[in-house]
Amino acid sequence: MGLACKHCTGCGKLKWTWEYNKSGRGRRRADCRACSTAINEAYNADPTNKASRLIYQTIRRSTVLGVCAERASTANRTSKMLGVCGILDPKDLESKLADQGGVCYCCGVDLLRDDVVASVEHLEPFCNGGTNYLHNVLWSCFDCNTAKGRVNVWHLTGTWFAWRVEWRKQLDNEKGYV
Repeated sequence: MGLACKHCTGCGKLKWTWEYNKSGRGRRRADCRACSTAINEAYNADPTNKASRLIYQTIRRSTVLGVCAERASTANRTSKMLGVCGILDPKDLESKLADQGGVCYCCGVDLLRDDVVASVEHLEPFCNGGTNYLHNVLWSCFDCNTAKGRVNVWHLTGTWFAWRVEWRKQLDNEKGYV
């Protein structure tokens, strides 16, 4: 396998291929690293670009469907990468969230609160042979999802759930949400 060169579309110089960043699909970009860094810095320095990105992110995260779309996208990407069956639809996740009353199944916190990160909890984790179908997911807060880890929900005891509820109450008291 020989070394290859190509022309940068930014500076027009002939450079080695290792001087180019890879795109998301594994192909080399058209601009060399130096040119793409300069382009990104110029883009990020422009305040109008920063403001429009922040507005877009705020709008997307503020809507229930936006949150559902974001979480479905993450779960689908992970399941595809791991070769797990099933695709989650944002509309189905929205109805699941409504069925749950908009609260974490574990500690009962309101998932649409600004300080809470909503998360899709797989009852049977991917690592234990779980699927990415709607019957295998529940909504939880990020804290409860990470605390549960790779354990099946059915293996948890009632005392664990009671402890999570008490932990959330104590956390809300400290932050003044009660």
